[in-house]
Formats: sequence, C-alpha cells, structure tokens
Amino acid sequence: MADKPRIFVDVNVFVDISEKRSGWYSSLGVINGVRRGNYEGYISTITVPILYFRRIRVRPDREARNDVWTMVKGFRMVDLNARILRLAINDNKFNDYEDAIQYYSAKTVSAMIVTRNKKDFPTRIMEILNPEEFLRKT
Repeated sequence: MADKPRIFVDVNVFVDISEKRSGWYSSLGVINGVRRGNYEGYISTITVPILYFRRIRVRPDREARNDVWTMVKGFRMVDLNARILRLAINDNKFNDYEDAIQYYSAKTVSAMIVTRNKKDFPTRIMEILNPEEFLRKT
C-alpha cells in the first residue's frame, strides 16, 4: 500500500472555512481528508494563535478557543523553534515573515504545501498547491 500524501496546510486554508471565503468548500475537502486519514496533515504551531486572534474578533473567548482546537483536530503540529524562525527571518525571497515560517515548518516534515496563496511562496523546492489543485491530484 502506498504511503499517504504528506501535506502541510497553511493557515489561510483554515481561514477560508471559518470565514466562508471564496473556495472554502475545497479547503474543507482538504481538512476533511486529513481528518478521515486520507492524508497526513501538518500545521505550524503558529497556526493556532493566528486562528485564535481571528476568531476572538467574532466569538467570545471560550468559544474562540474551542473553535480553534476543533479546526486543527487531526493535524500534527510542527513545533516552532529558533532554527525555523532564524531561517525564515533571513530568507529575503519571502515578502511576509509568517509565510516564511510556514514554509520552513513544512520543510521540516518534507511535506507539500497546500495554501490559498501560492504566490506567497516564491521558493519552489517543494510542491505548492492550492486546495483545488491538491484535491484534483489526489
């Protein structure tokens, strides 16, 4: 039996769903695929506070906290460490530090990145797909 695809899911895929942004249904398909065990899903630990700070704007604290843990259920977390932060801050190819953190977190688990914003990942050492492309491929 072939190994399951190993994917690193960018925070914006979760935001698609929680804010019902364009393409959110495909993003939900990716998340549900991880939860069903079709793919090995990874996220950066930085994803949790980012999602919390977005949810707290529209939900009470306790509800926002619960929502976030429900959103990331089934995902393995890549610990954020000094090495990832250092690599990310020194990589001038990225316009956004958070995107660089996501990229270097994904590299630690050798996973393809599923993101809504492919243009934010100028380094193409690994495969970078949007949710629709990933679902068509699998």
